[in-house]
Amino acid sequence: MQENEGMAADQFRLLIGAPPLMKGESAEEYWNWWAAFAEDHKPKTLSDWFETNELAQKRWEERRLQRCASARVDSVLGPALIQLLKLQQYSGIPESLSQKYYSNNENENREARKIIESFGITEDQIRAEAMQECGRELLIFDRMEDYRARATRQLRKDIDRRSDARRTPLD
Repeated sequence: MQENEGMAADQFRLLIGAPPLMKGESAEEYWNWWAAFAEDHKPKTLSDWFETNELAQKRWEERRLQRCASARVDSVLGPALIQLLKLQQYSGIPESLSQKYYSNNENENREARKIIESFGITEDQIRAEAMQECGRELLIFDRMEDYRARATRQLRKDIDRRSDARRTPLD
């Protein structure tokens, strides 16, 4: 980046203030993300900076929705495994086996995996059961992500249209 462009980015960051982060998100990661958009779009005017900022925010929010959907599925992997064990009529305590399966203790984990494999239960089956368990929530995340993607595409079209209008000489 040229020195005056760097100053413009710093000045714009001061103007807009703190990034729109949720608890647990990294400001440094966000600003690196934002800087990549600024580098790609090379904004010059204040309007360009606002457009670039909005585009970076929308894409950040799309990524957030993807992470949240994955986290939601991860949160029900244990109960999904329990359900699959019950369907297989596992004679032990499914909750205990599920806890060991997802344990950080290598011995417990290895033993639980052998038992799960003996029932023919795979990681994909557990994941599928978990996704079915939280299907409604995943649909909501999908709709939110789709809406955000459409808004991003519309913003991109608007930016391109305005950019073309700025370059067109007046008669």
